[in-house]
Amino acid sequence: MNRKERRKLERQKLFTDDAKVEEAKPKSRKKQVIFFLILVLAVAFIIFSYLRDQQPGEYDDFVACLAEKDVKFYGSFQCSHCQEQKKLFGRSSKTLDETGVYVECGPLGNFNSRCTFDKVSVVPLWKIGDEEILGKQQLNLLSKKSGCSLPNEPS
Repeated sequence: MNRKERRKLERQKLFTDDAKVEEAKPKSRKKQVIFFLILVLAVAFIIFSYLRDQQPGEYDDFVACLAEKDVKFYGSFQCSHCQEQKKLFGRSSKTLDETGVYVECGPLGNFNSRCTFDKVSVVPLWKIGDEEILGKQQLNLLSKKSGCSLPNEPS
């Protein structure tokens, strides 16, 4: 192969390499756009979740009234009935913890000193005044026993 033929082949190779680079640019641009869109969606989801959690729960006032009347709900994170009871309060379940209405007694079989001191041996247990109510309870019963009104219910 002579010098001319070699240069001609090198030019062809350079041309094809340049064409490959130009073809690759739009693909990497597409990847950047897709990455940016995924990033924007992730940030929007995080903001939406944060704002949703900041909204007050439907039963926040009811829980506040229970706290004022020193009502206690003894439960454990391991107890499925306790978790079902908390779910009845919806977003206001975090207010149960914050106001001190909910007392964590877990783990099951090894109650903490607070629950032992309050003579709690089984969960879920509601203490309303001098009355103890064992098991998962409907909110309307808790309302009747405590004297606290539920939302959309006359005081």
